[in-house]
Amino acid sequence: LNIDCKKGLKQAFIYLEEFKEYTEKINRPLSNLYRIAHAMLLKTGSTKDEQNDAKSRLKQVIKEDYNIITTTMALIHLCGWYLEDFRVSNQMDILDDIHALIEHLERNVRQS
Repeated sequence: LNIDCKKGLKQAFIYLEEFKEYTEKINRPLSNLYRIAHAMLLKTGSTKDEQNDAKSRLKQVIKEDYNIITTTMALIHLCGWYLEDFRVSNQMDILDDIHALIEHLERNVRQS
């Protein structure tokens, strides 16, 4: 079985756009799921702009804090991303960002 990754990624973005249109008609929690899914696809991109866009989308879901499930998903993905950034760069200031995300996760756990 030979799968063309670029074609698969392109198709994923097409499906994601259809999902976006659907979620905009339905409600915000699905819209936030769209943002998270889009961020995960952008994360696979090689450019810094794509990765920054992905982080921005996750941060927006966290900032809105509309739904505990989608907020928690965004927090976990962003925390994992920051851990990877820390592993690669060894920049200690990234730990402050990770700590803030973990505190937010703890608040969510207490609320549920």
